[in-house]
Amino acid sequence: MLTNAQPPREYAAAYLLKEIGSVLSSRCQHSEVLDYHRRALEIRKRYSDELRISTSLVCIGLIYRRMGQYDKALDYMKQSLRIKQKSLSGAHHIVWSQ
Repeated sequence: MLTNAQPPREYAAAYLLKEIGSVLSSRCQHSEVLDYHRRALEIRKRYSDELRISTSLVCIGLIYRRMGQYDKALDYMKQSLRIKQKSLSGAHHIVWSQ
């Protein structure tokens, strides 16, 4: 888990990879989008950033949904939900909007 220290460049790149994926998503370039989101996910896993791992999983799930691959989409969404449930205490509410 990251502390208050300056994050390494690689970790900061995960955010940019996700954002590039989001832009490409609006252009319906699904295979490229998946590549960027998967790269962001792998970096986040290396730093054990559970909440951002969950965000990456949701992003990947949304792309699979747009591609009509609903079983894969559901799998990624369920992985994200498990992480959110484990990471957040009962006092927090998960609010997702589109």
